[in-house]
Formats: sequence, structure tokens, C-alpha cells
Amino acid sequence: MKPEDSYYNQRRDRLSDVVGDYLTDESLTAQDFYKDLMAEVQSWIDYHEKELKRTSEVKNLLKGKFNSDVVTGISSATIKDWNEFWYSPEAQGGWGNTPYTKEQIREFNMKEQAYYDARAKLDAKSSYEKSKYYYDFDRNKDYLKDEDC
Repeated sequence: MKPEDSYYNQRRDRLSDVVGDYLTDESLTAQDFYKDLMAEVQSWIDYHEKELKRTSEVKNLLKGKFNSDVVTGISSATIKDWNEFWYSPEAQGGWGNTPYTKEQIREFNMKEQAYYDARAKLDAKSSYEKSKYYYDFDRNKDYLKDEDC
């Protein structure tokens, strides 16, 4: 007897046990057996479809074909989405074709400059104040002298 025959016989015996269990259980109907068998076959189909999808994704990655959402987590965007998110003067026809008036642009620039001025003053003021973690000596310097050892 070949080892393949032995495994075939074992598998056939297991199937016989399952079928016999369903057919001899008085609380189950033929419809129950049918539903359970179909559900089991469908679960194998679902499992293998999921594995096929995952394996196909790996193959596509290896071939250099990939969905950017999978790799980067960033979804695709249209040109309109891009322009709505980032104001692009080039998309408006150049720097001279902005939707803002000269007065608005001047106001934006003045607000930006005021922010930088205030930030510089704050930084200059705080640079004189030392942190509680500031030390007047180098804590990493080895203070042990040869004669101390």
C-alpha cells in the first residue's frame, strides 16, 4: 500500500464519519446538512479569495505596480482638489493673476512682517532668561583629576 493510498483512506474515513454524524443525528434534517455543507464550502471560497487578493497585492508590489493608497496611505486627488488645498498662482495664470487685490496682498505682507517682528522681539527677550536646566559649567567634562584616582 502506498503512503498516498493510506492518506486517501484516512481522509475518506474522516468524511464518512462527518456524513454519518449528520445522517444519524435525529435532531438534524437533510436541509441542515445541506446548509452546513454549503456554508463550509463558502467559507473556503471566502478564505481563498482573501488570500488571492493579498497575494496579488504582494505580486504587484514586487513588479512595481502598486496602489499609492496601500503604500503611502495617501489617497489620490484631482487637480481641483490640489488647487483648493494649495493656492497656486501658476494655476491662476501667474503671480499677477491672483484673486486678491493689491491692498489685500499688502495687508497679508504687513501681518506677516508684524508677526516676524514680534517673534524676533520675544526671542531676543527670552534669550536673556536662562532655563532652569541651564548650567554655568560643562556637565560632560571629566572633573576627576589623575591625582584623585
